[in-house]
Amino acid sequence: MACEMVGAPPGNVAFVGDEPLTDVAGARKAGLLPVLLDPEGLFPPPNGAEVTLGTLSDLEQVLFQS
Repeated sequence: MACEMVGAPPGNVAFVGDEPLTDVAGARKAGLLPVLLDPEGLFPPPNGAEVTLGTLSDLEQVLFQS
């Protein structure tokens, strides 16, 4: 798994995808933080993701929250 290659535990790794049924579910199954990219607002919460973003530029703010 990629997490092992970089020495990061899965719980410290975010997976960004745009499909709740495959990307979000797969991230959860792997123990990753599921982040849903939904610029059109097609999948309002609850959609299974920990975080839903409108744009990728919002990701930095989410990842580096204090």
